[in-house]
Amino acid sequence: MSLNFPLNPSLNDIHTHNGVSYIWNSVKWVNMNKLANTIVGEYHNITIQTANTVLIEPDKYDYYKINLDEDITFDIPNASPNTSFVVEFNRTYVETSVEPTITWTDNIKWEGGIAPAIDFIYDTNILINFTTFDGSVWIANPLSLDLRNV
Repeated sequence: MSLNFPLNPSLNDIHTHNGVSYIWNSVKWVNMNKLANTIVGEYHNITIQTANTVLIEPDKYDYYKINLDEDITFDIPNASPNTSFVVEFNRTYVETSVEPTITWTDNIKWEGGIAPAIDFIYDTNILINFTTFDGSVWIANPLSLDLRNV
């Protein structure tokens, strides 16, 4: 069975075939499942933040630990091309049954084109790898989390 990719794709177009998503990086179609392999191997620059003070600086840090204590809109600014970083979201136990929600900005692309909803289990770390080819659009790859599509 051959893959029939769209002709004349634009940068960051996503094509899904038989449950596998590919993204056009201006040179070739890249399997989004394999982007998880681009995760940085060592973390030298780590920052720990709470949800009300999240500041993403992809050219400065390659690993973020974000302790969620409220709803956030997760936004990633432009960075150098071919940059990757990992975010570890953590929800520690608090005396409320309301879980925080994460709203993803439009410059974050997900396999299948649908941003996941995240179900937090208290004291569980959720890891997501973010990679950009062009410095402005980010490909998100879950490394460990409990997802359900919305």
